[in-house]
Amino acid sequence: MLKLLDDFPGANIGPGQVDGNRVRLRLRRDPVTRADGARHDYNYHFVFGLQNQGPAPCRAQVGIEAEGPQGLSQRPLLYAAATLEEEFAPANVGARYDGGRAYWLELDLAAGQSLYLANTYFQPPARLAARLAELAAAGGARAEAYGHSLQGRDLVAYHYPAAQGPEQACVFITSGFHPPEPDTLASQAVMQWLASPQASEARQRLSFCLAPMVNPDGFFLGTQGHNAAGVNFYWEFRPERAERIPEAAALWALAQRLQPALYFDFHAYTFQGAAKAAGPYLKPQWHYRGLAVRTLAADMERRLLEFTGGACMRGASPLALTTLQSRLTRRFNTVTFAKYHLHLGQGLEACREHGRQVVAAAALAMLDADLTRTADILAAPYGRQPRDPLRSLAGWSQALWEGPSKGFLRPLLGR
Repeated sequence: MLKLLDDFPGANIGPGQVDGNRVRLRLRRDPVTRADGARHDYNYHFVFGLQNQGPAPCRAQVGIEAEGPQGLSQRPLLYAAATLEEEFAPANVGARYDGGRAYWLELDLAAGQSLYLANTYFQPPARLAARLAELAAAGGARAEAYGHSLQGRDLVAYHYPAAQGPEQACVFITSGFHPPEPDTLASQAVMQWLASPQASEARQRLSFCLAPMVNPDGFFLGTQGHNAAGVNFYWEFRPERAERIPEAAALWALAQRLQPALYFDFHAYTFQGAAKAAGPYLKPQWHYRGLAVRTLAADMERRLLEFTGGACMRGASPLALTTLQSRLTRRFNTVTFAKYHLHLGQGLEACREHGRQVVAAAALAMLDADLTRTADILAAPYGRQPRDPLRSLAGWSQALWEGPSKGFLRPLLGR
């Protein structure tokens, strides 16, 4: 007899039923967000466990949004662990899916055996928070509770001050807007880098601040991409609505104190295969004030695209006005790479290395340009921009096609 295990912090599965060795489950459904003329649907992930409570081994047959294996031709990337105290690792189970929401799993369980399964790399939230605190301590960072979530959990940032003083520019890094995405791999790797001799020059001339779990309620509740009030506050970053999104209000207050020169916000593709590639969302350089800052942004973009082989996302999404990165550029002339996507299909270590490499490359660009003081970036003149009207028209035409127009036309185009 099988038992469904779904009452642990971070569990993420919808309603279901167990009948002997057959399990039928639905995915958890959070609200779909509409922004930049498109629908943002994050309802694809699951984390749950099964336990064989019978006296003999059994073969469990699990359908998630599926009644059987018919029509499911692709092999999904799954992770498993025998207990929640163990690290999740690639699962060795029979599995098929349709490239979207439907899965069929078959796995053998000995009497009394439990197995936890996920279609993303799962880290229990308490263990993840403890690991981040360990990494911060190893690097000499100062931990700050910069606010509280809707359910009262601490919002924690880790500060690495510049050795040359508080006037040095800040590199601001966030992750964890959407809990199923294992983007905290990048934050952990950056924190390891900051504790190493390789980061010594950067730490002399730049300060760093990381907020790795900006949506802690989502991690504990197992939401698909929302806070406890059902708000996907990456896309709906509205700090004025503190009663529903205190996470956004606190994060914006932190950002106003930091006045960052550079901002990375990490996300991660989990299962989308070859259709997606790791890389940044990019916006045109003329969004930044001053020739020196635009030149720096162009140099950073060049270095990052060399690392990704040219993979990136352009169009309307990087320009969405209701995001933190857009507010940062308008207010502080911050060069932003948000969202910066890892890809779980490349492996855990590749995700870690990717996050470390791109932050180090962007920081090196600031050092090479000798643009490492907050005042120099804030003082950049406005001027008229862009000066090339044809390039402006081309850029906004591309943004319109990639965002609102495609959002309206998707049903007609069958996409």
